[in-house]
Amino acid sequence: MAKLEGKTALITGAAAGLGQGIAEAYVKYGAKLCMVDISKEVEDAAEKLRREYNAEIITVVANVADREQMKAAAAQTAERFGRLDIACCNAGVCRLAPFEEMSDESSYLTGSQIVIDGGSTLPETMSIGTN
Repeated sequence: MAKLEGKTALITGAAAGLGQGIAEAYVKYGAKLCMVDISKEVEDAAEKLRREYNAEIITVVANVADREQMKAAAAQTAERFGRLDIACCNAGVCRLAPFEEMSDESSYLTGSQIVIDGGSTLPETMSIGTN
């Protein structure tokens, strides 16, 4: 039995980089996934994992800073797989500029809002379909 067999995970920022790597590790150990990203390339990343691991994966193109989009992603996950066990809130933005040149608004909207708003939405919805 794989370590994550029978578990369902939702991973944000899953189209590339660390999020894609996390998704691969989860499916390698048997998890079913909902891969979420603002980029439509999330479907390409999911298709690669489906082929390589025969994984059960759905994708959602969504902005993690939008509470309603994240609630919908969690609901789609629970509807498809019957449960949502793990929320990996990986999405983020990197601004390459000296800190003193960034406005409060631009740093909040690209960094903090994603972590605080997007990350806080998922735990609210985690009880969907869990035993």
